[in-house]
Amino acid sequence: KLILPGGAERTIPVKDGRAVFLGQAAGYYTLELDGGKVELAANLSDPRESDITPSAELFVSGKRAGALSGFTIGVRRELWLYFLAAVLLATAIEWFTFHRRWTV
Repeated sequence: KLILPGGAERTIPVKDGRAVFLGQAAGYYTLELDGGKVELAANLSDPRESDITPSAELFVSGKRAGALSGFTIGVRRELWLYFLAAVLLATAIEWFTFHRRWTV
C-alpha cells in the first residue's frame, strides 16, 4: 500500500520484486510493506534546476567568468607534523629512561 502526500492510499502492484509508481505531487510518500514502512521523498521541481550535468560556461552575477590564472602547485608545509614528531620523540626518550631507571 502506498500513502500519497495528501493522505490518499493506492495499492501498487509488485512485478519481479519491483513496485513502480509515477508520482504527481511533491512531498513524502509512505510505502507500507510486510516488514514495515519506508518513506520516500519526491521533489518534482523544474527539471532544468534539477539537472546536475556540468555546464560549458560559468556565469557569476550575470557575467561570464574568465579562465583561471595564477594557479601553481606548491608544497604545503604544516608545522603540526613536526611538533607531533618532536612530542613522540620526547615521549619515547622519557619512556626509555624511565624503564632503565635513569629517571624515577
